[in-house]
Amino acid sequence: MQAFSFFNPPDLAQLEHIVDAAARFHAHWWGRTAALDTSEAVMSPSHPVWRQWAGEMAANWAAWLDSSMAASMSPEWTHLCRKLAATAAARMTEQWPTMNLTLCHMDMHCQNIFFDAATPLDPVVLFDWDGCHLGCGVHDIAYLFGLLPVELRRQVETPLLNRYHVKLLQAGVDDYDHAALIQDYAFGCLFNTFLIPMQLALDLTDEQGLADAQQMVIGLLQMVIDNEAAQLLAAPERG
Repeated sequence: MQAFSFFNPPDLAQLEHIVDAAARFHAHWWGRTAALDTSEAVMSPSHPVWRQWAGEMAANWAAWLDSSMAASMSPEWTHLCRKLAATAAARMTEQWPTMNLTLCHMDMHCQNIFFDAATPLDPVVLFDWDGCHLGCGVHDIAYLFGLLPVELRRQVETPLLNRYHVKLLQAGVDDYDHAALIQDYAFGCLFNTFLIPMQLALDLTDEQGLADAQQMVIGLLQMVIDNEAAQLLAAPERG
């Protein structure tokens, strides 16, 4: 089976198969999540691991902004990072989805995917399921797209989001309109940025490793900008 990397990603035809597989998986669990045991799901604002993560986020962002990785960021990206440092954890906790939930992989990047061309009707193999839990299905898609090269992501983003929505409807999901999907996708773009301060935990002593990490950061930030997801960082209006 073919394996991928962040710098050797799937092509458009392969991404179409991956999106189709994700849609089938998400549609299968749509409306059936009561059967899942979510008591240990750490990706929930009520879980102690989430609360610890949220409590440490501002300090982790501050450390990243003081690191050599942030030194080469453009003013636009630096401004966005400072907004994320100040508000992202609170907004994630406040706005974590409670509707249109399904079972999600939650680590569905291209390095966790094999492609088996010998089985063309169902060639996609997803692995590394230890983080799967209840969530918003299109967040899996946002995570996949966020770790693609920027130009490839821009090329495939709209047609594959539309394809994902159509496949959900064809598989029986009848209460999820396109506008809701796009809003959930924007939230997923924003959520992806939790990966940025985590870069400090990596061994980036060699030039290539640092360059690769910086490229990933740029891709995640540009995805937020392209999808106007930073608007979600604004404080909610009080009634």
